[in-house]
Amino acid sequence: MNYDFEKLAANFSRRFLKAGDVLFREGDTNGDGYIIETGELELIRNEGDTKIRTAVLGEGEVLGVWKILFANNARYFTAKTTVKTAVIVIPEAHLQAMLDQADPFLLHCFRKWLDVSRQYMKGSSSK
Repeated sequence: MNYDFEKLAANFSRRFLKAGDVLFREGDTNGDGYIIETGELELIRNEGDTKIRTAVLGEGEVLGVWKILFANNARYFTAKTTVKTAVIVIPEAHLQAMLDQADPFLLHCFRKWLDVSRQYMKGSSSK
């Protein structure tokens, strides 16, 4: 899917990060979502003293929205850039307003699918 980054950026702010910068940390309570405009981020999860890279995301991918979708108070992952990266910031309040307008049945189905995905990710990271 191709995003119209200019249109999104006109409505929302951009954040520019250097390689190695942290966008957010596991446990943070900020609920903003992000769309990667350029660059790459890795998602890292702490399991005890071990850091596990669970995914690498690139241009056009969305991250940071699980907190809103699951009404969870904290981030599941740390998001760290691997290269110079630009993201479009979708404020938590905007995400919540979109969620409030969503069809309840579709939202239920989507949350169930995400529950399964989350369980799979937990299971695959422990192997």
